[in-house]
Order: sequence, then structure tokens, then C-alpha cells
Amino acid sequence: MRGITMNEDKKKQVEEVRNAEKRYRTVVEKRDLLNERANALRDERDSINKKRDEIAQEIKTLKTKRNELVEQMRIHKQKRDECHKRAKEMIESRRERKKGKYLNVAEGLEAAKSDLQNMETKQQTVPLTLEEENDLLDEIRAQYKNIEKLQKLFHEQTKIDIEIAEVGKSIEDLFKVAEEEHKLVVKLFEESQEYHEKIKPLADEVSHLINEANKKHQEVVKINERASYHHKRAVEMREKVIALKKERAQEIAEAKKIINEQNIAVKNALANEEMLNTIIEKSVDDLLKKKKITIG
Repeated sequence: MRGITMNEDKKKQVEEVRNAEKRYRTVVEKRDLLNERANALRDERDSINKKRDEIAQEIKTLKTKRNELVEQMRIHKQKRDECHKRAKEMIESRRERKKGKYLNVAEGLEAAKSDLQNMETKQQTVPLTLEEENDLLDEIRAQYKNIEKLQKLFHEQTKIDIEIAEVGKSIEDLFKVAEEEHKLVVKLFEESQEYHEKIKPLADEVSHLINEANKKHQEVVKINERASYHHKRAVEMREKVIALKKERAQEIAEAKKIINEQNIAVKNALANEEMLNTIIEKSVDDLLKKKKITIG
């Protein structure tokens, strides 16, 4: 009965080791499957990030071109505004110069010259008393001074007219330059907008890819947590399997030791039995020969 019980215990131990190994393999398989899934998701995430980086680089290139156009546009806009500013200043200067014009200076000068000519003709052709002639001479001298003043004013007015005309030409030129600069500003703005419109959908795609990559990463994290849990269980179960096998090995070693000891005892017993038989045979032989029998 004892032998039967020992055999049953051994079977239970063997079965326990097998079950432990089976559970260990199951956990390892789950861990490996989870790691494979995590690696696949990691590859998908990395692929998404690579595509995101490629699009981001494309956006960077487009932004650089757009910013270059915007900078050029800013320069031409500044030139346009400077031309407008200078034109307005010249218009104001021309207005101030026109305020300094003397109205009808040319007509006044012509009238004064005509009056002088009439007075000189009168002096030369009309008989006058001494007093009348002196008065006339005073008038002639005064008219000369008036004509001299009017001529000076006329020269100043002519100079102002020339300057006003020059300013007008400069104003016209400035407005032409400003118009050309404005056309460039509009053209550059439209080109920069084209690049901006290209950037927008790419930026939306990058945002979408970032969200997708984040989702994949979160999945990787969760699966890694599950894989780590199964790995920890696998390590614990492996240690248990090793412990069971070690315990089983120790029991087998002890059993072998007992068997060996029993074999030695049997051998010793058999050796003693052969020696006893030899002594008995010798004693019988001696007895037959009527000799003294000694055993031991």
C-alpha cells in the first residue's frame, strides 16, 4: 500500500510539473503575441511619424518661399508708401509755392511799361511848365522803380512756376513708381497666398498624422503594460517550474540513494550468506574428518 501511495504522489508531482510548464508556455505565448502586436504598432507609428516629418519638411520649404515673397512684398510696399509720402509732401510744397504767386504780375508789368512809355512820350511831345515837367519826371522815376519791382516779382514768379512744373513732374513720376510698386505688392501677395493655400491642407494632414501617431503610441504603451504583466507572470511561473523540477530531482536523487543503499545492503547480505555457506561446508567436511569444528 505504501508503494502504491508513493507512486500516486510521484504521478501527482509529475502532473503538477507538466501543468506548471503548460501554464508557463501559455503565458509566454501571450507575452510574445503582445510583443509582436506592440512591435507592429510601433512600426505603424514610426511610419506615420516618418510621413509626418516628410510633410513637415515640405511645409517648411513652402513657408520659406512664402516668407521670401512676403519679405519682397514688404520691401516694395515700403517703397510704394515712401513714393506716396514724398508725392504728398511735394503736393503740399507746390500748394505753398502757389500761395506765394503774385496775381497778374505780368499784366501789371506790361501796364506799367505802357504808362512809362506814355509819360516819356508826353515829356518829349507836350509843352509843359517847369513845375509840370518836374512832376512828370517824378512820376517817371517812380514808374521806373515800380517796373523794376514788378520785373523782380516777375522773375521770382517765373522761377516759382518752373519749380512748380518740376515738382509736378516729380509728383507724376513718383505716382508712376508708386503704381508699379503697388502692382508688385499685389503680385507678390497673390503668390504668397498661393503658397499659404498649399500649406493649410498639409498642416491639417500633419495634425491628423500626429493624432494617429499618438493613438498608436497609446496602444503600444497599453500593450507593453500587458506584455510586462505576462512577462512578470512568466518569470514567476518559470521559477516555480524550476523549483518543482528541482524538488522532483531531489526526490529522485534521494530515491536513488535509498535504492543504492538497499543494493549495497543486499550485496553485503549475499556476501555474508556465501561466507556462511563456505564455513558450513568446511565444518561439515571437518566433521566428516572428525576434526574440531570452529565457527566464527
